[in-house]
Amino acid sequence: MICAVLNHGVREVMGNAAPFVPDEAIVVSIATGIELGTWKRTDQVLGDVLGPAHRDRMVILSGPSFAREITDGLPTAVTLASRPWLREWRARRSRSRIRSRAPTLRR
Repeated sequence: MICAVLNHGVREVMGNAAPFVPDEAIVVSIATGIELGTWKRTDQVLGDVLGPAHRDRMVILSGPSFAREITDGLPTAVTLASRPWLREWRARRSRSRIRSRAPTLRR
């Protein structure tokens, strides 16, 4: 599941979505930053609203990336962060299916 919500709306939107997110789902968030008021990172907010079943199943996608390059179809750089390595690998495979230019992870 890809969470593409502006940072200030992550708690509300994902809180409403939480009952519909299967325990085995991998949640990839492209929202980055700090929640105003609580000063929590996006992964911490997602952990609050999705619960412990998802804490090890979250992947955070971050930059540097530039919207202009993406909209023009040009290469850009992103970082995927997750707790277990396997989740990161699965998210990269999912991303490579979305856009054929995304590299696949090889170890």
